[in-house]
Amino acid sequence: MGAAEKTFAAPYAWNMTAVRAALVSLGILFCYASLFSTLVGTWWTNPVYSHGFLIPLISAYLIWRKRGALKGLPASGGLWGAPLLAIGLAAFIMGRAAGVLALEELSLMPAILGAAAFVFGWPFLKALLFPLLYLAFMLTSWGEFTERLHYPFQNFSAGLGAKLLQVMSIPAYRESIYIELPNVTLEVAKVCSGVNYLVSVAAIGIPLSYMALSSWWRRLALVGGALLMSVLANSVRVTLIGFLSYYNLAGDLHGPLHVLHAMVVSFAGYIVLFAGVWILSKGEQGRKAEEGVTIRDEAAPRVRRAPLVIALVFLAVAGLYVNFHSNAPVPLKEDLRMLPLKVNGLTSSGVDAPDPMKKDLGTDQGLSRTYSGAGGAITLNISYFESQSQGRELVNSRSAAFHQGSTALPLRLATGGEVAVNEKITEANGRETKTLFWYMINGKVVAGRYDALFHTALNSVLGRGTGGAFISISAEGAAEAALDGFAGEMIPELTRFIP
Repeated sequence: MGAAEKTFAAPYAWNMTAVRAALVSLGILFCYASLFSTLVGTWWTNPVYSHGFLIPLISAYLIWRKRGALKGLPASGGLWGAPLLAIGLAAFIMGRAAGVLALEELSLMPAILGAAAFVFGWPFLKALLFPLLYLAFMLTSWGEFTERLHYPFQNFSAGLGAKLLQVMSIPAYRESIYIELPNVTLEVAKVCSGVNYLVSVAAIGIPLSYMALSSWWRRLALVGGALLMSVLANSVRVTLIGFLSYYNLAGDLHGPLHVLHAMVVSFAGYIVLFAGVWILSKGEQGRKAEEGVTIRDEAAPRVRRAPLVIALVFLAVAGLYVNFHSNAPVPLKEDLRMLPLKVNGLTSSGVDAPDPMKKDLGTDQGLSRTYSGAGGAITLNISYFESQSQGRELVNSRSAAFHQGSTALPLRLATGGEVAVNEKITEANGRETKTLFWYMINGKVVAGRYDALFHTALNSVLGRGTGGAFISISAEGAAEAALDGFAGEMIPELTRFIP
């Protein structure tokens, strides 16, 4: 091979790699277009996730810094990436079919990693693993993982805030997440825990430490210190709100010009991050862009086109299904107002109230009806979706609240047989309320929320539609004894109405 040919081989291989990377990126953008649109909308409207706009740009910059090392790697593809890509796309389809945004988001990472491994091979994926995994910070499903952190952080902020107020000679009594002052009671609410903003601090701190620092202990110290300062800043924020409220210095609880909202947590973290980089980077040169690696083979590496074609076909098929597939609405078989007025010895006047979920969730049909008798009254609530979509899901925040503290209950039907429902007992103002609730999907009684999601997704994929109902019945006092029998008679009746 001549000298001129040697200089041509490596640039040619790199240019082909860039073309393939562009094609795979376009395939992922097409497949996940609807999800990316949802993400952008959330970044724009919710300040908790506004850092999402920066994540793809930072990831692209991290990849650009590795361009020298990538030029020396053979991009021959790896078959083990195909199953990972298939799993990611299958999870995406199931998430869209079941209306579970978190599953759609979580499917993005295995799809991206699988596509990179399948088309370019393990050496490429290993080199790009950090920039690609970093894309997880642009997702909005972090709330599913940080949910359990809210109360401990609320409790900590309330405790430290109350102590700081006492140090300032302000009489403050703390009870759980509440701080009682002589003139006002402050609540460190869930949205004020500061947990959500810790994600944005970590999203900026991790790549900053990766690029600016070379030792792992300095990186951990930088990110850990920023997170710790953010937590302490939230307690200080609570203290300042208490100070202003006690002396009536601000008409709004969040201070003059609303400057004491929970986002102050992220501001404090950012200050520590950039100040920490300035201090910790002294004596370090940071991470330089990786140098190019010489290709040992004088010829351009053999490029296999099959993985690229297969990956693009996978992405195209999944994208076409998600973006253009829709299930026909499944209407009720009969009007719910035709439900029997007498059930298990209890009678209804026939005057029904509106479905309680219709206003918030846009259910298609439903009602709230009260059955009364000598033993008390039982309230029946039915919410029915003819079809489901993002924001109109059978398993939602309202139904999820029912599951907290509930237990499974085997229920004997009046027609024979047994089904499982959920039982929940609550107490308020000295009065106990017993509630039974369940889902009805494609004529089947389903108790668990994840079972309901699975059946909804399966019906959608099989073309049966995504219709489904959420049913609850509740009673107080003596009427609780009649609740099981009422449900045992009502469920067979509901099968005449709900497809």
